Amino acid sequence: MKDEKKLHFSTSEEREFRSLCDEFDRLQKQCQNDLTPLLPGHVTDDTLQELLFEELTDSTIDRGTDGGILGDDMQRLLRFATAVGLVTKSSSRVNDDLHELSHQLEACLITITSVMRRVFWKNDLTPPQPQDLSGLKRRLDELTRTFLNFLGEINKENTDSGKVKESSVDDVRNYVIVRTLGGVLLPFKRDLGHLMAG
Repeated sequence: MKDEKKLHFSTSEEREFRSLCDEFDRLQKQCQNDLTPLLPGHVTDDTLQELLFEELTDSTIDRGTDGGILGDDMQRLLRFATAVGLVTKSSSRVNDDLHELSHQLEACLITITSVMRRVFWKNDLTPPQPQDLSGLKRRLDELTRTFLNFLGEINKENTDSGKVKESSVDDVRNYVIVRTLGGVLLPFKRDLGHLMAG
């Protein structure tokens, strides 16, 4: 991938990115607010600060060039789009409004990555290859289940025969996905500002 040059963004692409970032911010906050009441009673946002889904946030591409920065952000947002899709497909405790909201958030992330892909092509660069995200749900569920067991989640309210309830795993996993996504927006906007100023 030829990657030494600065990326060029059209005025319409810059406007589109800004508009999509505003939509991303609004949907993420609303989704997180709507997921909060679904958390098991003794699990709070403070308790969940230690549950990290680094698989979603870690850099997977060398960020030494503009193309590397854009590609790394693109891969990260695609991982989050897949993860937010788990919210959309999860338990019956997620009501229709929240299903629709998470679906809109997933679609927003996919739209952002489509614009990123277009920027790659317009700059005569090849976008990064899609990552293999099969097994993502299983891995995030395992991390969540282990964390809940560590917290002493095994109690009458949140267990089925001594095991953490799947609904508790879904609810906590969903919340942590969306909360973590909120922390990705500011660095992403900084990256865009740097790339567009180039």
